[in-house]
Amino acid sequence: MTWSHHHQNQWQDLDALELKTDAGRRLDVGGFILADSFDQMLRNISAEYVHTAWQNIVEALTDAAFEIPDDLTWGIMHGGDTHAPDIESSPANYFGWTSRKLKDFDSHPLYSAIDSNLISSTPSIRCACTWRSLKWNARPDDFKFGLRLFEAITTDELTDWSPLNPSVLQDSIESREIWRRAVNAIGQQDQDALIQTLNSAKEAYSEVGFRIVRRALTALIEHNSEHISDYSLSVEDIF
Repeated sequence: MTWSHHHQNQWQDLDALELKTDAGRRLDVGGFILADSFDQMLRNISAEYVHTAWQNIVEALTDAAFEIPDDLTWGIMHGGDTHAPDIESSPANYFGWTSRKLKDFDSHPLYSAIDSNLISSTPSIRCACTWRSLKWNARPDDFKFGLRLFEAITTDELTDWSPLNPSVLQDSIESREIWRRAVNAIGQQDQDALIQTLNSAKEAYSEVGFRIVRRALTALIEHNSEHISDYSLSVEDIF
């Protein structure tokens, strides 16, 4: 089973590089995932951001005299089947670089030291392993590909943005996280608050970050029968 079966060919250029799972949803990997809050990612996501993250990984592994696997490429780990402490529930859960050769990474003597090193880096990164993942055959330093994959992954699953999802709306009204306030405005059917929040997002988020918010909320409104009860706004009213 591949990601392309889920999103119905909306990202065909990415589909061409997706690797098949071993069986069903199983693809055992270990690797490195972005660990900033989603709001921080939206504020900073850019080619420079992912380039810096990759350089942090390379430096941490080099300092630890740990060989970089030759199959370390872009990938995601499934949030429900991956343990990484202090990773918040968000549309960007467990996105980063994965390797089949690191499937037992968490049992390596250097795992904790590398993880501790990367947690404090900027951007923050965590080490993780899982049996359930998706993986793409794209160079780890192809940052243009990584940005496009990040945009695709973070906007693909609308339940991650739904006002019916308790984890999204937690403390959203007073939250400093603009994307959560926007989702709350949709849930409250408050057009003025939504437009005001989107203006804030446009100012605060990077170009890619704002495009992600716009894409996800547009899809959410267009599919309101699934995620929002009796929502009356059209996309044209907002964007």
